[in-house]
Amino acid sequence: SSLHAGLQEEALQAFKKQLSRMQSLLDAEYRREHKRKQLENIARKQLKQAGLADEEMRKRLLFSWEGNKLLEMSNLDSAMHQLRLLQAGFLGVDPQSGAIRCWVGGIDFGLQAYDQVLARRQLASVVKPLWFAAALEQQWSPCQYLSNDTAELRYGQWRPANYDHRTGPPVSMAAALRQSLNL
Repeated sequence: SSLHAGLQEEALQAFKKQLSRMQSLLDAEYRREHKRKQLENIARKQLKQAGLADEEMRKRLLFSWEGNKLLEMSNLDSAMHQLRLLQAGFLGVDPQSGAIRCWVGGIDFGLQAYDQVLARRQLASVVKPLWFAAALEQQWSPCQYLSNDTAELRYGQWRPANYDHRTGPPVSMAAALRQSLNL
C-alpha cells in the first residue's frame, strides 16, 4: 500500500477540523427562518417521494462531530438533519510518483458507507482553478478580459452555462474564477 500512516492521520484530523468548522457555519445559516423553511420544503418532498409520513417517530443513530447520537426524532427532522450534513472526501497524491498517500472517503463510513472520493460528479468548478493556473503559466494576465457570452461547442448542441444562466459583458480572469463562471 502506498498510504502513509502519518499523512493519513493528519488528513483525518484536518478533515474533521475543517468540516466541523464549516458545518457550524452552515448550521448557523439554517437557523435563519427562511433558510430553514427552504430546507423543510425539500425534506417534505423527499419524504413524499419515499412514501414516508413526516411526523412518524423513530429512534435513529445520527452522525455528529462530537460523536454519533441515538435520538428519537420524526422522519422530517431526520431528513432535514441528513440534508444539512456537509459531505466531502479527500485524496492526497504524491505529485512525483502518483502514489496515493492518504484517502478520506467521507465523514463516517459506519453511518454513511459512501466513498466521496469515488463519487461521480461534474468536475467543472473543481477543475476551474487548474484551467486558470494553466492560463497563467501561458502568460495570460489575471486582468485579461474573457467573453462571458453563450458558446456552442462544435461537438453537439451542449452549451456551457453559468449557474444563474446569465451572460454579460467581458469579465477579467480573476473575476471569472472568483465567480466560478463558465466561460
